[in-house]
Amino acid sequence: MKVKTSITLSEDLLRALDQRSRSGRYKNRSEFIETAVRSFIAEAIRNEQNARDLEIINRHADELNEEAEDVLFYQIPLDGGYQPIREGYQPREKQGYTPTSGSSSNSPPKPPKGGTGQSSGKN
Repeated sequence: MKVKTSITLSEDLLRALDQRSRSGRYKNRSEFIETAVRSFIAEAIRNEQNARDLEIINRHADELNEEAEDVLFYQIPLDGGYQPIREGYQPREKQGYTPTSGSSSNSPPKPPKGGTGQSSGKN
């Protein structure tokens, strides 16, 4: 259902509105204004949702960053060497792991012989 209303616009805004509504895409001023208002409201709703999402992410940032570092610990380095993500960082599962002080290698412990314990899918 449509409801008739009136609004007051500046002359320059009305000229711009008329110019764009005459482009053939819109039947009249009302259709152009309705489309613009719908678009504006949709954007406002998205911005509100994004702000809520960002607040949730920020509230859990430390936990999320720790989890990301934990996952990155298990990534295979491209250069074959191991570099801790930050000085002194130990993932939760590897809290007991500390490289020996005399060793030049900062490699994490190697899996036991015979594989990593993960199934290859072949029997």
